[in-house]
Amino acid sequence: MVDFANSNLCGASPEFNKLASQFDSIKDILANNLETDAASLASLLDTSLNTLEVNLRGLIPEIPTVPKLNLQSEITSLISLPAGSPSFLSAFAKIELEFGDDIKAAGLELESLVTSATSAILDGGNCCALVPNLEKESGSLLAAVQNASGVKQAAIAATTELSSVVKQNANVEAKVVAVKEKITSYKVTNTPPTEDSGAYTVAEETKKISVDKTVVAVTDSGQNSNVASPKSSGFVQKRNTKTELLTFDDLQISGYSITFKNLKHKPVKVTHIHVHPPASSDILQMPKNKEIVLGRKFGNRNEMAKVLVLWQKERSPPYYTSAYGPHMRALRTGYSTKINEDGSVTTQLLIGQNEMILDKSYVKPPEGNHPGNITSVYAYSFNFKKLEIEESTFAEKGNFHVLYGPVNPASGTFIGNPATRSSNDEILNKRFKDYAAVITYDYLDNYNADVKT
Repeated sequence: MVDFANSNLCGASPEFNKLASQFDSIKDILANNLETDAASLASLLDTSLNTLEVNLRGLIPEIPTVPKLNLQSEITSLISLPAGSPSFLSAFAKIELEFGDDIKAAGLELESLVTSATSAILDGGNCCALVPNLEKESGSLLAAVQNASGVKQAAIAATTELSSVVKQNANVEAKVVAVKEKITSYKVTNTPPTEDSGAYTVAEETKKISVDKTVVAVTDSGQNSNVASPKSSGFVQKRNTKTELLTFDDLQISGYSITFKNLKHKPVKVTHIHVHPPASSDILQMPKNKEIVLGRKFGNRNEMAKVLVLWQKERSPPYYTSAYGPHMRALRTGYSTKINEDGSVTTQLLIGQNEMILDKSYVKPPEGNHPGNITSVYAYSFNFKKLEIEESTFAEKGNFHVLYGPVNPASGTFIGNPATRSSNDEILNKRFKDYAAVITYDYLDNYNADVKT
C-alpha cells in the first residue's frame, strides 16, 4: 500500500498527512488509557479532537454566500437609471431573467410594474404598494418567496397598558369573613372549658386521693361528664399499657414461682409475660418418625407421598412450641398471677395448657439473661414443585427430598407467633439481648392532669 505520509511522494498532500497523523495520535490515547475514567479520558482527547477539527476544516473550501435579490429593490434601482441606457436595459434584462416566471405566475407584467412604479416614485412615493415583495437567491431555479408588501418598523414608544382592577363579589367576601370567624371559634387551646358548652360537660365535684403520701384532687369518672373539673388533677380512671424488658436481676425466683420487681408503674392487670427459657427446656419438636430425614431421596411417587403424610401428621417438624422459639417463652397469666402491694408481680409456672404446646412438663424458669447470639434449628420445607413431574420422567429424576432449611435466614418455625415476619433470629437476638423477661401490663395513669395539658 502507498505510504501517503512520505512527503517526497508525487502527489503527497501535507493536509492529508496532518489528518492521518492526528488519527494515529487519537488511537494511541485511547489504547493507552483503557482503564482511565471517562472524565479524565475526555480531558485527554479534547485537545486532539480540536486539532482534528481545524485540520478537517482546512481541507474543505468555504461555501460562498449567494446574495438574495428583492424585486421591489431591483425595480427601485432600475428606475434610478436613465431610461433606454445600456445600464437600464441590462438591469431590466436581469430582473426579467430572475423574476420573469414569478411575475407571470402572479398575473402581472414587468413592463406595467416598471411604468406604475416610476409614476409612484416621481410623485414622491414608493413602489411597495404596487410591486409584490418577491425574494430569491441569485441564479436559483426555485420560485421566489413572497413576503408582506410593506414591512414597517415601529417608530414611537408602545402605549402603556393600565393595570386591571379586580372587584370582589360582596357575597363572596361576606362568606369568607363568616368562615374565618367559624374557624377561629374552633381553635384548640390549653385552657379547659369551665362551663358546659356544646359537646362538653364539665364535672363540678372532686374527691381527694392519697398516693404515696401525696394528696391529689381528682374527678370521679362515674359522673356524666367528659371534661375534668378545673379544681381537679384529672379523672380517677385512665388506663395506659406498658411493656417492659427486665434483666435477670429484676427477677426473684423461688422454685416454680417468679416475682417481677422494679416495674416503673403499679399494674392493675397483667396481659402477657415471656421469660427466656434455659437451654434444658423441652420446647423443640424434632421429627419422631425415622422416615423423615433431611435431604432424603425417594424411589417413586408413592414413597414420597407416604413420607409427606407422615411429616404433616407430626405438624411439619422441626418446630418450636414457643411463639419466639428459644428466645422467649410465654407464661400463663390469669388466676396464677398476683399483683403485690409494692407494685411487683408474682406468677406461678404452670403446666403448659396452650393447645400449641404439646409437652406437659413445667415451664422452667430462666437461668440468666438472653445471650444475643441464639441460632434456632432450621425448618424443613417439602419440595412440592417436584410433584408436577410426569410419571414417565419420575424414575429418571428420582430426586424428591424433604429440604432444606432455613425458611427464613437462620430461623426455625415458631408455633403461635402472630408476627411471622419478625420470627427470625437476627431480629429477636437484637430485641431480647441481655434481658431475661418481658412483661406487658395495664396501669392507672390517673394523676397526669389532662385538665392542665
